[in-house]
Amino acid sequence: MSEFSPLTEREFASPLQLERLLSELQIEYLGVDDQRLYVIFAETVLEVCVRSGTVETAQTLTIAIVEESKRSDTDPETIVANFLQRLEDAATPE
Repeated sequence: MSEFSPLTEREFASPLQLERLLSELQIEYLGVDDQRLYVIFAETVLEVCVRSGTVETAQTLTIAIVEESKRSDTDPETIVANFLQRLEDAATPE
């Protein structure tokens, strides 16, 4: 599926509509197929693979760093954690 080593895997309590959430958060992405997206977050390119569901019903995600930001000294784990937190915050109704 992926040529990049996953940095983390996350299971969400309820399914995410990834493309809708990313659009709402104004995060750039490129859909590859119904289980994979490339996302630009904090000047870092992430590969987001859906392990359970599809991009419209994502329950479990794996995230790999494809290309790190050349201008940021934030470690990759923090960037991925921040990305996942933004998704969770946007998906959780207030």
